[in-house]
Amino acid sequence: VAACMTEATPDTIIICIPAQPYYCLGYHQGYRQAIDRQAHQRSGYPVMRRRLGGGMTYLDSDQLFYQCVFHRSRSPAVPAKAYQMKLDAPIRVLRRINLQAELVHTNEIEVGGKRIAGTGGGLIGQANVVVGNFLRDFQFESMAKIINAPCQEFRGLALQMMRERITTLRASNCDSYWDQMPELLIEEYRRTLGRQTILDDLTAEEKDKSAALAELMTSQKYLEAQDPRDSASTCLTRLKISGSTYIELTVLESNRYGQFAILVKRNEKTQQAVMVENLRENLQSIDILKKLRVIRKDELPADCSETNKFLQYWNSNL
Repeated sequence: VAACMTEATPDTIIICIPAQPYYCLGYHQGYRQAIDRQAHQRSGYPVMRRRLGGGMTYLDSDQLFYQCVFHRSRSPAVPAKAYQMKLDAPIRVLRRINLQAELVHTNEIEVGGKRIAGTGGGLIGQANVVVGNFLRDFQFESMAKIINAPCQEFRGLALQMMRERITTLRASNCDSYWDQMPELLIEEYRRTLGRQTILDDLTAEEKDKSAALAELMTSQKYLEAQDPRDSASTCLTRLKISGSTYIELTVLESNRYGQFAILVKRNEKTQQAVMVENLRENLQSIDILKKLRVIRKDELPADCSETNKFLQYWNSNL
């Protein structure tokens, strides 16, 4: 729809549910960096690269998507205002089913401080696009196992933090509203945008373009388009969990090329730290290590159970 849009094209909101599970790469992500290829092969699920940025994620039929494709002349140029305009309706839907949703970090929808939707946006051709979803449920294990993690500790923390920082309609005891969500969403878009809406199908041109792009976006050449030439030893060393939370592989200050730590950061403060003893051998290269952030003692949380291990290591290696 975005690829075909001109100023004469009606602004369009697409509401859909994936027909089968698949993984979706952000436009700027490297396939070999983000995805564990062996885990991907075992899963049997396809991978595609979307035309918007952000990180890799897992999609299935427990997710209802809304895709706002507006001509850029009829959408705010400032990203924060575009998100506010197009995410107001989903937030109102969640409030109608008794969830106190709010918009935080520009484009994150949270309920009770936890992420309940994945959102993103950008320009595609002449279209300003904002995409989001409702999570009836989420397969945390399916997401965690596909991550191209530098070590099992990183994967384990990713799974732990996703479970802690992401919620769903089912976890909120609201999944009984699932079948009503599309109609509620249409009602709220009519109300918040103040426009007449017409239920319609894709045009023949849009269907043809969709089929061509689907073939392109799942091709191996397109998937690997952002991979560096030498990508054999790359992996994810930083992973966003929500707008306020991410995990990061780091190196201890006292031994630049020896000991590693994974930090859980929330609102830029370290909340958890785990020492890593067995980093994958092929990642122990100078090129990889130079890209890692060096941490100091004062970056460790005082109440972290691992802090004593870090301090013992520092004292023995100074």
